[in-house]
Amino acid sequence: MRDYLFVDGNRLDLFLQQNQNPPKKKLRRKKTISLSITGPKVEVAEESSDSPLTLHERIEALIAQLREQDLLTIRRPTRLDDPVEEARPFVLEEMLACKLVFPKSALDHIPGVQELVLWVSDPNPEDLKIPDYKTTGTFLYLTEVCFDKDHGGRFWSGCSALQVIGNALTGKQLFQRSFLENDPLGFGSYLHPVRKLIGIGATTTGEVRKIIALYQKRYFSDEQCFEFSGTNYRTNDLLGHPVFIAIKLN
Repeated sequence: MRDYLFVDGNRLDLFLQQNQNPPKKKLRRKKTISLSITGPKVEVAEESSDSPLTLHERIEALIAQLREQDLLTIRRPTRLDDPVEEARPFVLEEMLACKLVFPKSALDHIPGVQELVLWVSDPNPEDLKIPDYKTTGTFLYLTEVCFDKDHGGRFWSGCSALQVIGNALTGKQLFQRSFLENDPLGFGSYLHPVRKLIGIGATTTGEVRKIIALYQKRYFSDEQCFEFSGTNYRTNDLLGHPVFIAIKLN
């Protein structure tokens, strides 16, 4: 069972509508009892139900559809040049993540949005055991607001995914790299991305929760840095557009 914290119903419907084999209608059992000279007669039959699928059933139908079409993986990418990862645009992943919120006062350049909720998940520490001069591990940012209408993924070096979020908040072109102040949202600072986001207006309780999310890879880069256990790392970061974010109840 899942407790859904966020569902993007529009994206869910958009992807389901592209399924060439739509989910089957529910079957409902119908029991009839009749009397005859030999006594009561019970008949059980199945018939299609016109009741719509529940939200959970629609989500499960999409997951099955993506698996069938080999468009789904269960692990975020960890390197830039991976054609297999680029060919699978969706991820169904369980993770630990910290929730941040940008208030309306920080969203002048994103009209119609009252607040921006963003989840940050750290790299797997086991992915940080790679030699120097290589990017190691991947930060994941899940935003409950899409910054553009492009549904494609982009793997690119030159602008961190965190900088893309910063650009959206300041009204710049999404993939415009910051050449000022040594790129403070990317490789120019070893602050943790959560602290970088707080520095541009986000708030958080700091609580880390275990969540499960189905998301689409929007933008992946190798331009992030942070300090972990006394060592500085250059890392990847990934901006994901979630279809849903939930807590597993069992």
